[in-house]
Amino acid sequence: MPMASRSHTKQLVLVMICLNQIYDGLAIRLLNTETQEIHVMANLSLFQLRIKLLLEKKTYSGVPTIIVVNRDILVTIRNLKFLTQNVLKNISGKRSEDSTRDISLSDSLLDSKQINASSKTEQCNANLIVVNDLSSQSEHSIVSASQIALQQLLRFLAMYHNGAFASIFGLRQLVSDPLKIAKFTATVTGPENQPILEFDDPEEDSFELYQNLSSGWDTLTKILLVARSVPYLPEGSCLTEELEIDELKTVYTRWLETSSIQDESMYTQLRKYGLLKDDEIPSNSEIAPPVPITFQKFVESFKST
Repeated sequence: MPMASRSHTKQLVLVMICLNQIYDGLAIRLLNTETQEIHVMANLSLFQLRIKLLLEKKTYSGVPTIIVVNRDILVTIRNLKFLTQNVLKNISGKRSEDSTRDISLSDSLLDSKQINASSKTEQCNANLIVVNDLSSQSEHSIVSASQIALQQLLRFLAMYHNGAFASIFGLRQLVSDPLKIAKFTATVTGPENQPILEFDDPEEDSFELYQNLSSGWDTLTKILLVARSVPYLPEGSCLTEELEIDELKTVYTRWLETSSIQDESMYTQLRKYGLLKDDEIPSNSEIAPPVPITFQKFVESFKST
């Protein structure tokens, strides 16, 4: 049977591990279940054309799912920019007026005209899942100011692009098992919201879904409230006010609409705000934890672009 005929019965799933290097010896991996064709990729700069071609194909069943796994926040943002400018017509998911509109804020973040205006080519619809990988973090670091700020930024990105958000333990186990990926996508994009899942300390070599915020569940107020869980909150380290959300939205929207930025320019910005040491660019294949980043550093890194 031709490959195109077989793929007609399967959903396309793209797992994008956001690194400028390979992950656990992985550059690209193809996995299959009875219902899904799964492409797991790291170092996305090598596979941008492949991603475009896969998403442009008309031989898959239903709407593709794109899982964007954060391992480096600014690589994650560049990949979302690539998807927005080159691939996605409309990142779709569950959405309702009640769930996406935050009544405490006068400005709706999910203004589809504003968001879609940055897309230069319209090619496909997709379900987006933005994933925070907690695998390399200790239990206590989850409630640190830097980790709360990172969670807020990723939830903002998921909400901005009308996607879902999830926090996980055990990325290596997830991307090695097609059945785990199938169950994960079904849970996060499913009809029932389960904002927080109870779990014991994750066992070594296990996969755990820690947090699941389906598309349409989150609001700006909920994102701001996360900062209240931090025992000690350094000034400017987390999103705590509506004005900060507005500034973040403005800066991010403007950055999405600019032309592509060369890597060296981005690294210059990272070095300027202390996110990378001078002349340091990650190049080894070891799994490194995400670089801690504050809201202020995140905003400042885009102001001069």
